[in-house]
Amino acid sequence: MVGTARQGDFGLCLLHLGFDEQSTVKLVATLAAEERAHPLAIVCIASEDASRAALTKLEAQARAAGAADVIVLAGFAPTRAGNTVLRERILASAPRRPGTAVTRVLERAAQLSGGPAKLADHLRIDPAALSRWMRGDEETPEEVFLAAFELVLADLERGSRKPS
Repeated sequence: MVGTARQGDFGLCLLHLGFDEQSTVKLVATLAAEERAHPLAIVCIASEDASRAALTKLEAQARAAGAADVIVLAGFAPTRAGNTVLRERILASAPRRPGTAVTRVLERAAQLSGGPAKLADHLRIDPAALSRWMRGDEETPEEVFLAAFELVLADLERGSRKPS
């Protein structure tokens, strides 16, 4: 798990607290200590089978080790609505990467295209360069930005998403 976390460029790590307390806290501390290009939110999901006192203690230890949130599943109904609320709670724990208008347009265009690789293919550009532009590591060429912006505008004109 930790080796995978070092290789990935993601902002959220979900850990199910299904193993012993010390291993959980050690894993959270290890993940939180890694140097990363972007902040990593570590969210621990606890099942309801532990006692309230044990969960309270584990939450304090996990947060002290670097967890952004500890969520007890017992607080969410096992329904579609409960899953929606749980998903929103998890996503709220992830830090929003700071971005510019350009990086946000590129992110949205990638979503509309089916991912960064498909957007790079559509725009006929190098996927590695697109990745750097999406992270804001390099300035995006104007023609690439305008082509991505056209995709976003076309989506707005279709009415599938209202501007935010």
